[in-house]
Amino acid sequence: MSNSSIAKVLGLFVLAFGQMFAGVVHAQTCPQSISVAEKLQGPESGWMAVEQKSTKSLGGVQIIYGKLRHGSETNAILRPDVEKDGEAIWNFSRPIGDEELWMRCFYWGSNISLSKRIEPQVQRCTERWTTSSNSREKKFQVSCQ
Repeated sequence: MSNSSIAKVLGLFVLAFGQMFAGVVHAQTCPQSISVAEKLQGPESGWMAVEQKSTKSLGGVQIIYGKLRHGSETNAILRPDVEKDGEAIWNFSRPIGDEELWMRCFYWGSNISLSKRIEPQVQRCTERWTTSSNSREKKFQVSCQ
């Protein structure tokens, strides 16, 4: 098969199936864990600080509407549309377009959170969790699609 024939076949494939993949949204997820290095602002007199690195596991998510502000008390936090044992779901009746929606990921035992603007095509965010049998800590998975 010549190069021009291959190009024609590929062109026809794109024309035939391109629209099918045009609306595909890749899942936007919170990182499952983050590496943290704590640092003491100033050691207490007579004490020596030992600073250690640690890994913090995902501990949940908030969906925030509007401009993202530092200090969660000033953000409009959306409640899930559905909340049942082990799952919370936020549904958006249409793609969010130009509206600002953010996902804020929280981590166990840390004051650090990660925030990312939700992509305009997203129509649903889901948070799922399980509780391990040997620990009270919940294990979370979060994604927006």
